[in-house]
Amino acid sequence: MDRQGDIFVSIGAFDSYWYSVGFPVVYGDAIYEVSTGGTVSVFAGQPEVNGANDGIGVQAQFHNPGGLAVDSGGNLYVADKGNYTIREITPAGVVTTVGGLAGYSGSVDGPGSQARLSGPEALAVDASGNVFISDGRTVRRGIPAINTQSPVRLINLSARSMVAPSSPLIGGFVIEGSCSQTVLARGVGPTLAQFGVSNPLQAPQLDIYAQGGVLVASSANGINTTNSASAAALVGAFPLPEISADAPLVITLKPGAYTAVVSSPNGASGTALVEVYEIP
Repeated sequence: MDRQGDIFVSIGAFDSYWYSVGFPVVYGDAIYEVSTGGTVSVFAGQPEVNGANDGIGVQAQFHNPGGLAVDSGGNLYVADKGNYTIREITPAGVVTTVGGLAGYSGSVDGPGSQARLSGPEALAVDASGNVFISDGRTVRRGIPAINTQSPVRLINLSARSMVAPSSPLIGGFVIEGSCSQTVLARGVGPTLAQFGVSNPLQAPQLDIYAQGGVLVASSANGINTTNSASAAALVGAFPLPEISADAPLVITLKPGAYTAVVSSPNGASGTALVEVYEIP
């Protein structure tokens, strides 16, 4: 139901059983709108015609659509189970595919059509416009590319400087509130050459310290390349090569003050970048 009181109903694939036990014929693969006055009409999709086309209203097609959810802007999200996708319908009826790729099943995180869903069913939308998806045996979260429901926030910081054996690059940040926060922290050296930076630090080490100088994470203990690449894509950070001497870390931190330190353990000198991103 939207703010105006209109009710939206998704009808999946037609099941002859319900007709055989006395239910009226209900044509599937479409989204219906029930107005506050009780008028029922097709809002989007083509009844009994399944497909994956985006478009306006009845120009669009669905394949066994399931759960629905409405955000505070009036946009309707559809778990299009048969297509393995999440569809968005604006108040004007414009249908677009915002998550997954029609015909391709899987369980891969990523932006838009790079993500893979295994059979989305139920949906929910929070106050910030994040879409939560019941997908097989998992719960997935879709984060709008442009989240107009949330207040504007600073989500990352960075600083660049020369690093020498006796002169590390240091950045501080604070996790507020009462809940832990996952961050992407990066000590970037070699990749800076791609941006025309001269004399980049070839083998940076990144260490994260809590208050009192307690070491809580270090790139020297191993780098989770897969997680850091996914996190970078999620927050909009420039990608690092798959095989790189840069130092990314994905870590969940409790509330408190922290220091990110980029150093040169092999005794070399060069320019480095320290970055910290909040992962939503």
